[in-house]
Amino acid sequence: MSNTIVAALLNKIDLVQLVSEYAELTEDSHGNYRGCCCLHHGSNPTSMVILDEKIVFCHSCGVAVNAIEFYCEMEQLPFYAAVESLADRYNINLENNQQYQQQKSLVAQNTRLMMKFQKQVDVVEKYLIEKRGLTHEIIQEFNLGYCADENFLASHKNPNTKFTGIIFSIHDLYGRCVGFSKRRTDGNTKPTYVNTYDTEVFEKGSTLYNLNRARKRLKETKRLYVVEGYMDTISGHAQGLACVGYIGGYLVKGQVQLLKDIHKIMPYVEFVFAPDNPKIDPTGAKEVVRIREKLLKYAPELVSKSRYLVWPDEEHKDFNDLHKDGITIGTLPTEGVDKAVLR
Repeated sequence: MSNTIVAALLNKIDLVQLVSEYAELTEDSHGNYRGCCCLHHGSNPTSMVILDEKIVFCHSCGVAVNAIEFYCEMEQLPFYAAVESLADRYNINLENNQQYQQQKSLVAQNTRLMMKFQKQVDVVEKYLIEKRGLTHEIIQEFNLGYCADENFLASHKNPNTKFTGIIFSIHDLYGRCVGFSKRRTDGNTKPTYVNTYDTEVFEKGSTLYNLNRARKRLKETKRLYVVEGYMDTISGHAQGLACVGYIGGYLVKGQVQLLKDIHKIMPYVEFVFAPDNPKIDPTGAKEVVRIREKLLKYAPELVSKSRYLVWPDEEHKDFNDLHKDGITIGTLPTEGVDKAVLR
């Protein structure tokens, strides 16, 4: 994702100095700065630590944020207001920066579209509730919507991408609406989904759907479920799990990097991969092998922390099938990646 302005700002911010404006910090024997967590108003003087001068992490509440996210929380500012305030403090001129202004404009446009689609969700709400097992509250939380424009996200090279459908809004770690996916409701024609093309603020291969919500649950759950796609992610989240979805049908290098980043900050987190049930879906079976290969190639340190879901039967294809039938996903057994591949 092209976010050079954000990267430049993060590199310029003295995180220790910024945090010390809100909390008293002391240096420990390892050279790390610690203090009481000002994000959840904790009283433990060593619970909050600044890691690698880049991340504020609290062992008590589990929060893990960079400088911009920290400033957003402390000052109760939306993303762009926080960026512009910090940029002014560190003498970074954003007003004449064309790339920054384009990114800001694109996110604003996405946000307007998201609100427009969300207002039309009543067209598919009955389907989402009765056929997919979602609730009105979950539909609202995920900004699900409906698009009657068959040309939205369509490719001129593929006429089958022209259809009306359910809209899934895609958010980044800052909560910005950076893209969309549209799911057809007009039968079994392929493709079922079309996604936003890569833009200045969205790169499919470096995005995990729902990561902005899921990471807030990791302190409590200590387990991150990694699934295929949107509806399965929402189903896991609805059951109280920390759950993310990889976009595009299979896990890729940039998404593995996001998992590595989580592991570095929270080494106690276990990753449970759940591609579509390999007992009934050949693609899911291939993905079981591919995921292990990706981990060994890009993040071998994650192999020992990773497991696969053991599917209970040959009737349920994915998380949404389990959820709508009332099966508690978090109680299902898991197995190591090597064993799963051999089986």
